Amino acid sequence: MVQDLAKISAVPQFWGKMMKMKRITLLAALLVVLPGIFAANSRPANAPGAAGGDDEESIRFQELINKWDQESAGLKARHKPERGHHDKSLALEFLRKYPKGEYSARAYLLVLEDGFCSTWANYPDCGAIEITGYEKFLDSYPDSRLKEGVELKMAQDYFSMAWLWLHGDGEHSDKWSNLFRAQSLDMAKNLKKSQDPQIQEAASELEQKLLKKFPLPIAPVPPQVLRPDYY
Repeated sequence: MVQDLAKISAVPQFWGKMMKMKRITLLAALLVVLPGIFAANSRPANAPGAAGGDDEESIRFQELINKWDQESAGLKARHKPERGHHDKSLALEFLRKYPKGEYSARAYLLVLEDGFCSTWANYPDCGAIEITGYEKFLDSYPDSRLKEGVELKMAQDYFSMAWLWLHGDGEHSDKWSNLFRAQSLDMAKNLKKSQDPQIQEAASELEQKLLKKFPLPIAPVPPQVLRPDYY
């Protein structure tokens, strides 16, 4: 997992080169690249390297977070985007030592999101990278406490993609917009059942945006409609 996750840092540079190609060619190329980038970790919890006391893991994770936050503050001060500019070596080393630890999902998510596009450039395509990454995260950590927060990010990405297919730069498509909007609505309705008040509130706000900010009414879409090759 760690070797594949490290490749995420190459995605923004790859995206910059691909921006000059036709959209359909770009998406087809991403489908080839992404499966290797987001390979799930299949190492069992008792594998070599998974050992270590909880106290030691907590200390190492706090060191990682402190370093990450310091870098974020420095990047903001220099007016540079945070994504793609962190030193991920400490996070990757943490994942090697604690591949199924208490904080491994959080470390994985840090590295994952740092590999996303720093800007969508008013196109919906970078949403495909984020959705695919979040899906792989949920496959790798299905019981994580971060699950609903990640699902909310996915629903918000689907909303953004739907909006950009109508109002963004380049080609416009009612079909794609309606599809992604319906998927976002389906996820928002499910997240409204969360036991977390903040997730509930954010999901309700997203549902209202989905119903009010588009010209046509929409209904949730059956999950099987969205196949992996739809991206």
